[in-house]
Amino acid sequence: MEIRHYCASVGVATLRTFIEDIFSDWDVSPQDMEDVFSTGKALFLFDGLDETPDAKRQTIQFMIQEILSDYPECRFICTSRLGALFPLRGVQKAVISPFYSNRQIPEFVHRWFAYYGNKPASGTAMLEKLYSAQYKGIRELARRPVLLNLLCLTYDHNGDFPTQRVGVFASGLSALARQSQPETNSTIANLPYFRERDIKNILARIASYYFIHLKEQILFAVRDVERIIQDYYNEVHSINPDAVDGNVILRDIEQFNGLLVRWGEMYCSFSHLTYQEYFTAEHLVRTNRFMDIFQYLSDRRWSFVIELVSELIPPQLSWDFFLGFKKTIDSYVNGDMKLVGFLKKIDRTATFVSYPNQNERPHIQVLIRAWYFASALEPPESVTTINTPTQRFDLPDLSLAPSLVENDILRGHKEIYRAYHYCTMAEQPTKFERTIQRLQEFFQLMGDIQKREVVDGWLHLVREQQAKYENNDDWWEAQRHRWQDRIAQLLSTLGLPYIHGLNQEQIKCLQTYYRITKLLSICINRSNLSIDGFDEMVDAMLRITHPLPDQGLGLSDSI
Repeated sequence: MEIRHYCASVGVATLRTFIEDIFSDWDVSPQDMEDVFSTGKALFLFDGLDETPDAKRQTIQFMIQEILSDYPECRFICTSRLGALFPLRGVQKAVISPFYSNRQIPEFVHRWFAYYGNKPASGTAMLEKLYSAQYKGIRELARRPVLLNLLCLTYDHNGDFPTQRVGVFASGLSALARQSQPETNSTIANLPYFRERDIKNILARIASYYFIHLKEQILFAVRDVERIIQDYYNEVHSINPDAVDGNVILRDIEQFNGLLVRWGEMYCSFSHLTYQEYFTAEHLVRTNRFMDIFQYLSDRRWSFVIELVSELIPPQLSWDFFLGFKKTIDSYVNGDMKLVGFLKKIDRTATFVSYPNQNERPHIQVLIRAWYFASALEPPESVTTINTPTQRFDLPDLSLAPSLVENDILRGHKEIYRAYHYCTMAEQPTKFERTIQRLQEFFQLMGDIQKREVVDGWLHLVREQQAKYENNDDWWEAQRHRWQDRIAQLLSTLGLPYIHGLNQEQIKCLQTYYRITKLLSICINRSNLSIDGFDEMVDAMLRITHPLPDQGLGLSDSI
């Protein structure tokens, strides 16, 4: 069941009623349906939970949860691009694996060309070109089936690929738009033929209207779409809206290129959300409203649109665009002196730690800032399997940051952060004690006798405390919060960033700050920034470059 299909249904009270109607259409009685469900002989596939209109999201989540509880013997698969929006109880969360290049992508490509009557050599030629160095920038599109289809379509029509993702969208969607009837005269007097430009402009208006003005809505009322079509012909071709049959145009777009899909008589949507996102990005850039995206940086639904906007902006506008991007990122923490102080400590510490390694690798200070940022927020664990970055600079995910750089100082600081985070966990007394022992070795290696003596005293205190309790678990539960205060004091003495004393809202703000800085790194890799502008923007990541006037940070107020 596609959730948007249920949302578009008229007169259906609940999701359960919707399911009952399906079985009724199959001439299955309510009792037989109940027998199937109660004996666990049904597999429920709820597709596209994130395509639920905002107003119905909580209700639909409740109805799905109710069905999950009523039929525990059945199996359920619920899909969503934004899984966090639907925290269903009792389900195991999994990430759908993308296509892999060695088997699934070639199989898809050869089947695609065979389906459309092309010789096998066409698929082979496309794959050879796709895997060549020139097209590395678009190769990731092949890992998603809907976008691999667009790649095949682009190559089939042009015998080549653009080198940027937005070029693939523009070329592939143009090919789809050209599939509309180009030679049939319109049934409406004075109405231009269905030209590619008209179809793309209409789709861009529909996409942006619902995505921007109606807050990422992906299910459209047909009557509103018809009005958008009529307004377009009135504004662009000066045709009276009453003379334009929007329903005929909508039906033809649906029939000939499949970019729009009808859901019953009252609703329609893009056949895939990715198409709506591209048309929204293209519309924002074409109408010079691309700066509007800054208000959506923290909204995960906007991430792909923002990436595409960054690619579409011409080179002469890129620097000002990314300057505004960075300024907006800084605004998430500006005004909160604790958060500004946190970032200031990160910048100072990274500058000191990176000094001996300045020539080791490009942008080493940024990687070390990410290391401290991640370690302060989460227990730093090592990750041994990291994909080699394919871009000029890619800020690592928060969980990967502690694994991308290492030296003696970072190894020691990692133990301090581990000790701090272990204090937040109820069942880690043994790990905590071992970490304190490794801190002894670190301060001995650094020649810091004073800190070594402090840690020696800690271990002595640990054993004294343990002797007063029946077991380690009791000791840990009684003393771990005091130990966290001690570790936080050590972090403060060393001038290292920490989150001790921050509330949950401030910690969430820091996580958002990092996530949208990660988005910035993705966007500049795809952009038309000059090399100098690119390097300057990278080096500004995870540090305040636009402080408020009264903060007195001593940092430049421009990059």
